[in-house]
Amino acid sequence: KSGDGRTVFRASRDNTIIHCDGTLSDTTATQSVLLCTEMSDSNPGDKVVLIGARAGKGSTNNSIVAIGSECCESGAGAETSAVGYFSGNSGPGGYNAFFGPRSGSKVTSGGTQNTLVGYRGGAGSTDGATSITTGDYNVCIGSKSGGVSAADNQIAIGYEAVATAANTAVIGNSSITSIAPGSN
Repeated sequence: KSGDGRTVFRASRDNTIIHCDGTLSDTTATQSVLLCTEMSDSNPGDKVVLIGARAGKGSTNNSIVAIGSECCESGAGAETSAVGYFSGNSGPGGYNAFFGPRSGSKVTSGGTQNTLVGYRGGAGSTDGATSITTGDYNVCIGSKSGGVSAADNQIAIGYEAVATAANTAVIGNSSITSIAPGSN
């Protein structure tokens, strides 16, 4: 721990902390790895992995993985994993999995148990019109895939695939001209 208040390195049986630029009170977290800048003054939860500038900055819940700059910056619910720049940035609820830059970036504390994969997975179009925000149990796989913001149980697979209602599945976008079954 340096004397300037800007650099911390601490390793112990329970935690590894490398932190620069900002403040960090003595953490009470256990079994955690923190490699980040601009961390919150509040203690992160137990069993967390935070890697990247502002990763998990607002989070105090347990069992979170946030890897990437600004990933889960507004916090995250328990047992959420987010990997990629800005993924899970709006403070998602618990039990979510986001993988890819900006994936799940619009999901708020009301959205739980979503699996969103790919660039802007679940965040849809850049205007936010197809972003999942508070929906639960949704699966979006593909760049700019999305659905109805507050609907549940939507599945969208493919580039710009967008589910249009709860309990629906969509494969592909409007450019798809046919869907063929596999042959044996």
